[in-house]
Amino acid sequence: FADIGSFAVHGSSPGTDFLMGDVSATVDYAHSVVRALKGDLTSRYYFCIGPFLNRQERERLCHLVDSNYDGKSTDFKLHMSMSKLIDMTSASSVSKLLDTFGDDLHDIVLRRVQEHGRCIDFHIDCSKRTMQIPLNEETEYKGARLV
Repeated sequence: FADIGSFAVHGSSPGTDFLMGDVSATVDYAHSVVRALKGDLTSRYYFCIGPFLNRQERERLCHLVDSNYDGKSTDFKLHMSMSKLIDMTSASSVSKLLDTFGDDLHDIVLRRVQEHGRCIDFHIDCSKRTMQIPLNEETEYKGARLV
C-alpha cells in the first residue's frame, strides 16, 4: 500500500513547497524534484480525458464509500474487487477503463479524503501504473491531482 501515499505535513520533502502553493512550477524545478527522489527523467506520464464513469456511476461509488466510512479517518481507503466495480458501474464503463489502463490490475481502491493543509508528498511508485479518477465534481474539492 506504499504506492498510494499518505497525507501529512511533509515539510522538508522534495517538492512540498510546490504542492502547498508556495512556489511556481518550472521545468528546472520539476527536474530538481525528480533528481532529489532519484527518479527517472525519461519516465512517461499520460493524461486521459474522460469521462470514464458517468455521473450516476460516480454517485453510486461515492455512496458505497460513504456507507463503509468509519466516521473517523481523514483518509479512508476502501478496497474493492473487479466484480464489485462492474456491479457498481457497468461492464461498458469498466471496459473503457481497462482499454485505457490495461487489464493487469492489482488493486482497486476508493479513497475518501478530508485533509486540509496536508498533501501526499512526491514519491516513486512501485507500481508500473496508477490511475486516478475523481468521483466528485472538480468544484467540490481543491488539489487531488496527479502531478
